[in-house]
Amino acid sequence: MKYPSHPPRAFTLIELLTVIAIIGILAGLVIGSIGAARKKAHQVRCISNLRQIGIAILAYTDEHKGILPGPTYVGISASYKNNSTAIYQLAAQLGPYMSYPDATTLQSGVTVTVPQLHCPSRPLNLTAEDPDEPATFIAQCNMKPLSNEGRPFGNAPVGSTPERKPIPFTELEAHGGASQVWSLMEVDQQVTWSSVSDTWKPKLPLSPAHGGRRTTLYFDARVALLNKLPPKI
Repeated sequence: MKYPSHPPRAFTLIELLTVIAIIGILAGLVIGSIGAARKKAHQVRCISNLRQIGIAILAYTDEHKGILPGPTYVGISASYKNNSTAIYQLAAQLGPYMSYPDATTLQSGVTVTVPQLHCPSRPLNLTAEDPDEPATFIAQCNMKPLSNEGRPFGNAPVGSTPERKPIPFTELEAHGGASQVWSLMEVDQQVTWSSVSDTWKPKLPLSPAHGGRRTTLYFDARVALLNKLPPKI
């Protein structure tokens, strides 16, 4: 006995809209979780990068009779070349301790980038028109009176500011020791210290990159995420 066949029932408009809404919600959840995971990965890499920089600072200091790297600029560039400014760039000073070439051995026009000195949450887009990336980190420049204006890495000569030599590692003891003195800190436009130059400040992020916290390296090579700017010590 044959039964009359019925065509499959089509979705109603309400059912279609419900399915579309559910798909949209699920897509939003997936995209949100991917974004959160990416931000967390950037934070973990940034912390790991700074630890490597901290170890390189200690290695440099040990090989230079207890004197810290420097003199250096306050704004830390991740790249260096064989030119007159290389001697004042922390990347060039630490490069050989991280398996990067000595600046003096580079051929003309060759640029070396030390990725550990650039936060992975920020794109590094160097072009012929703008070959210098904005600083990701600043060097310690806010200590209470030292013979070199509160800058343990010393100071590169800029304009009327004279060159100042870096301090001995042991001088950090007068400020609580290496574990209490930060050496590099992630920088953004909310850092209002006068040392953050107006020439490169507009290129910085408007706010801290890692959920309102700044990745900060200390002279004992430990890394912390700070909610507030560190005070003078």
